[in-house]
Amino acid sequence: MSSSRRKHRSKRLLTLNLLVESLVGTRVVVELKNDAEVSGVLDEVDSAMNLSLVQVSYVARPRHLYGGGGGDGGQRAESHEQMSVRGSFIRYVHIPEHVVVADHMNRQRRLARLATDQYERQVFTAEGKKTAAARSKAAAGQQRGAGER
Repeated sequence: MSSSRRKHRSKRLLTLNLLVESLVGTRVVVELKNDAEVSGVLDEVDSAMNLSLVQVSYVARPRHLYGGGGGDGGQRAESHEQMSVRGSFIRYVHIPEHVVVADHMNRQRRLARLATDQYERQVFTAEGKKTAAARSKAAAGQQRGAGER
C-alpha cells in the first residue's frame, strides 16, 4: 500500500465522523443550526455526515428569544417514520451518556480497517487478473505474429 493511501486511511480513522458512524443503531439527539432538534435511532451516516434516522421526533423552535405565545413557547413537534438530515445543517450530535466513546471509536476503527483491507484486496486482485489477461492476450498475439512470418 502506498504511503499516501496509508496517510489518507489513517486520517479517516481519526475523524469525528467515525464516532458518529459508531452510533448507528443508537438513539441520538441532533441539534440543527435552525435551532430545531431531531431525536431518533441513527440508521446511516455517510462521509459528509449526512444522517438517516428512523422513529424520529422533530421539534422546531422559534428563532426569537421570547417564544411565540401559548404554553409551549411556540414549539412545534412532529413524528416521522424516517428522516434524513444534511450534514451541513448539523450543529451538535448529542452522544448518549451510556456510550463509552473510546470503545465505540476502537470498534469502528477495526471495522473500517477490515472494510478497507477487503476492498483493496478485491481491487488489487481484479487489477492483477486484468494484467494477467492482458499479458496472455499480448503473448498470444505475438505467437500468431511469429507464426505468420
